Amino acid sequence: MSDEVAKPKSWVQEFVTRAQGHAAVGPSERTLQAYAREAGSTLGEYATSGLLGLLLGAAHAKVGLDKAGVPIDGVLAAAGAIGAVALSGHYPRAAACARAGGSFALGFLAARKSYSFFGGGQGQLQQGESNGVSLLSDSPPVRRISAPVRTKSATASTAEDRILKAAASLGD
Repeated sequence: MSDEVAKPKSWVQEFVTRAQGHAAVGPSERTLQAYAREAGSTLGEYATSGLLGLLLGAAHAKVGLDKAGVPIDGVLAAAGAIGAVALSGHYPRAAACARAGGSFALGFLAARKSYSFFGGGQGQLQQGESNGVSLLSDSPPVRRISAPVRTKSATASTAEDRILKAAASLGD
């Protein structure tokens, strides 16, 4: 009998062994649970971000997000970070929601501030103004059409003249 000690496998050999074992047996119950847990977490974080984005977008359109020089989305980002740390010991799921919400609020703040920093705020709409596009309205947006100015020519038909006059009257 030999008292030889078996050599430890390299990480490549370990990887190949594990991959072959999973391929032969299929995903284990533990792996399926991990997939289900991750799918639930992802769905929850996406729902949190979507809802917070909807609320921040509506608040930004209606009242603005900078009140007395304080960015409301920045306050929400800080509250999310503090809430995530405070809740992590006893309520890990609530901590994950707070972390996702705070992360989204920080992203919203960064996008909004970088937009205005790089000149995107020029010609920005003021509160209460509309650019003619409405996501909640059933009626199509009204846009002004400026018809090209044409001089009367021998080939212009009277029907075309009536259309041009009607289009020009829309701009008044």
